[in-house]
Amino acid sequence: MNKPVKIALLSVLGLFLLILGAAAVFVATFDPNDYKQLIAKEVQKATGRTLLLSGNVELSVFPWIGIATGPLSLSNPEGFTENNFLQAENAELHAQLRPLFNKELFIEKVVITRPAIALERNKQGAENWVFAKDKTADKKTALPASEPAPTIPDAATGSGLAAFSIQAVEVTDATVSYTDRQTGESYSASDINLTTGALAPGEATEVAFRALWGVTEPDIKGSISINTTLSADNTFSVIEAKGTQTRIVASGAMFPQGDADLTLNTDIRFDMNTNQLAVKNIDASLWDISLKGNVELNTERTTYKADILLQSPLQETLQKLGIKPPSAEAVPALELVTQLEGSAQTVKIPKLNAKLGDTTFSGKAALDIARTAYNAEFALQSPLRNTLNTLGIALDMPAEALAAFELKAQAEGTAKTVKINRLNGKLDDTTFYGSALVADISRPDINLQFNADKLNLDRYLVPSKEGTESEEAKTQARKEPADQTSNAPLSPEARKRLQQLKLHATIKLGQLQAKGFSATHMLVHAKADNGVLSIDPLSLSAYGGAISNKASIDVKPQKPLLTSSLTVSDVQVEEPLTILAEKKVLSGILNTSLNITGSGLQWPELASSLQGKGALELTQGVVHGVQIIPKEASSHLRDGSQVQRLDKAAKQQRFDSLTATVNIKDGKATNDDMLLSSYDLKGTGAGWADLAADKVDYEARLQVTGLPVIPVKITGSLTKPNYGLDARQFTQNILKGIGNLLKAPAETGVDTIEDVGGLLKQMFGRPKK
Repeated sequence: MNKPVKIALLSVLGLFLLILGAAAVFVATFDPNDYKQLIAKEVQKATGRTLLLSGNVELSVFPWIGIATGPLSLSNPEGFTENNFLQAENAELHAQLRPLFNKELFIEKVVITRPAIALERNKQGAENWVFAKDKTADKKTALPASEPAPTIPDAATGSGLAAFSIQAVEVTDATVSYTDRQTGESYSASDINLTTGALAPGEATEVAFRALWGVTEPDIKGSISINTTLSADNTFSVIEAKGTQTRIVASGAMFPQGDADLTLNTDIRFDMNTNQLAVKNIDASLWDISLKGNVELNTERTTYKADILLQSPLQETLQKLGIKPPSAEAVPALELVTQLEGSAQTVKIPKLNAKLGDTTFSGKAALDIARTAYNAEFALQSPLRNTLNTLGIALDMPAEALAAFELKAQAEGTAKTVKINRLNGKLDDTTFYGSALVADISRPDINLQFNADKLNLDRYLVPSKEGTESEEAKTQARKEPADQTSNAPLSPEARKRLQQLKLHATIKLGQLQAKGFSATHMLVHAKADNGVLSIDPLSLSAYGGAISNKASIDVKPQKPLLTSSLTVSDVQVEEPLTILAEKKVLSGILNTSLNITGSGLQWPELASSLQGKGALELTQGVVHGVQIIPKEASSHLRDGSQVQRLDKAAKQQRFDSLTATVNIKDGKATNDDMLLSSYDLKGTGAGWADLAADKVDYEARLQVTGLPVIPVKITGSLTKPNYGLDARQFTQNILKGIGNLLKAPAETGVDTIEDVGGLLKQMFGRPKK
C-alpha cells in the first residue's frame, strides 16, 4: 500500500475516532436534567399545570437515541380533590439516530409504565381535563448572564417528515378513573395494558388491549379486552381496524343469574379526508340476544346511516335479568329490523319491522329535531289475546274475544300538536276508521272522528253466573253506604283541566249489541268548551223506533250542573223488556220524554237535587205473566159471573193506552194523572217516588166492567217494591156498591125488595160448582 493511501485511511480513521470521541464527550458531559426547569416552564405556559420530573432523566445516543423520564406527574388546578391529573412511574422513547439526518423518524419503542389519569368534575361543575394557558406565561424569567437560555426548536417551523414509523407501543398497569362530585357517580378502569406491533404507514399491525373496570351506581365490575389489526395509509389519513374483537364481562347485583358476557366483532374505518367513520359487519351477542348491522357516520356534517337486525328470545333474557316470566307460557321471541339515517337536526327511519311471536309491526318515521316535527306510518297485526296471554296479561273475557287485531295509521305532529290523518283497522268482526287532531296538547284541544260498522259487546262481556249472589246479599249491598272517597268533590286540578279541555268528537256506529240489546245507526256528538261538556245528540234506532238524548255537565260551579233531555219515539218494548226481565212481561209501543236538571257527581247528592218533567204514553199494550189485578181480589167476590169476568180480565190484560206525566222536584217524582184504558179495563193512579231515599208510595185504581173498583198499592223500595191489593179499600168499594143497591127502587131500577135480595145473593153467594 502506497504512502498516500495510508495517509488517507489514517486521516479518515482519525476523523471517525474524533467523531466518536466527540459523541462520547457529548454524552458524558450533556445532562438532560439541566432542562427540567425549561421543560416544566413550557408545559406551564401551554397548560397552566405543573409538570414534575421527580426522577433522573436519562438520555442515550447509540445505537438508538432514547430518553427515559423516570417518575413524572402533571398537577390538577385548584378546586379538585386529587393533587395530580396524571402521573406515571416512567416513560421511555427510543428512535433510530441515523434516519433523523434524512428527516425520517423511526421510533423503535414507546413504553409507559403504570400511568394513572384521574378525571374529575368538581362540585362547581369545573372539569380537570379542560386545559388553559398560564396567565403569567408571557412574563419572562431572567436567567443568569453566564447561562444562556437553552432553546427548543419549534416543530411548527420545520418541514414535514419524509418517513415515520413506531415499531412498538407498550402501556402497562395503567389506571383511569372518573368522579363526578355533583352527582356522586364514579367509574374506574385498572390493570390497563396495551401492546402494539409496528405502526407504520401502509402496514398492518396487531393491537391488544385489556383492562378491569367498575362503576358505583349501579354497583358493577368487569373486564374488557380488545384485539384488532390496525393499519393506516401513507399519510395517516385513513385508519382501519379490521377483525376487531371486543369482549366485555360484567357482574353485579343487576345480573342475579350470572355474569353478562358481551362479545362484539366488527370492522372499523375512519377517513380523515372525508371525516367518514364506518363500522361494518357488526356482530354482537349478549346471552342469547344477537345484533347485526352496519353504521356510517360523518363527523364533520354529523350525519349517520345504519341498518340493524336485533333478535332476542325474551324468555331467556328475562330469566338472565332475574325477572320472572309473566306467564307459564313461553314468551315469544322478538325480532327487530330497522334502518336509520339522519343528522344532528333530522332522524329518518325508512324501515322499521318488528315481530313478537305472531304479532307483526311495520312502519317508517321521520323527525325534524329543530322544529320538533315528525311524521310516521305504521301497521300492526296481532292475535291480540294470545299475545297478551303470553305477556302475562290476564283477560276476564270470553275465549273468542280479541282473537284478531289489525291497525294502520298515518300520523304527524309537533311538540304541541298530534294529527292522525288516516286510521283504520279491524278488531275481531268490527271494522273501523277515523281521524284525530290534537291542536294543543297542553290544553288539550281535540277533534275526533270515529266510525265503525258494528260492535258486539257481548263478545267481550263475561256472562253473569246465576245464583252467585243471594237476594239478601243484594239487599244488604243496597243498604250499605257508598265509599266516602267516591263522594269527594271534584279536585281543583281536575276542575281546571276540564275547564281547559276543548273537544269536538263524532262517533258513528252502524250496529251495536250489548247484553242482548241491539241498536242501529248510533250517533254520538260530544263537545267540551269552557268547562261545559255536552252530548248533542246521542241518537240511535232500536226496536222499530228511535231514541235520542241531549245531555251536558257544567263543571265550573262547586257542584257541577247536569241537564238531560231524553226522547223515545215509537219503540216496541216487548223485546227489550223480555231481555231485561228474562221473561215476557209487557208489549206495546212507547213514546216518552224526560227533561231533568241536577247538581253533583254522586248519586245521593244528584238524586236529591233533580228537577224536571216527563211524559209517557204506551199504546197497543199487553201485560204478560204479571197480573195487574192482584189474585186475591177474586177471593172477595162471591158471584160466579163476577169471578169469571175478573179472571178473564186478569189473563188477557190488554189495554189501548197507558199515559202519565211526572213532575220532579228536589228528587221527588209525583204523578196524579195516570190513565189506563182498554175495552173492559180502566185504571187511574197517583203517588210519588223519592229517588234519593229509594222509596215509593203509589196507588192505582183498576176498574173492570161490572165490578167494584180494585185498588192496588205499590210501596217500599224503588229497587224492590211491594205490589198488592189494598184489601181494606177494596172492601169499602164493595160495601159502597151495596149501598147503591139499597137506594129507592126508582133510583136503582129495582122494582121490589125481593129483587134487591137476589142481587145480594149474586154478590155474596158462592158460585155453584
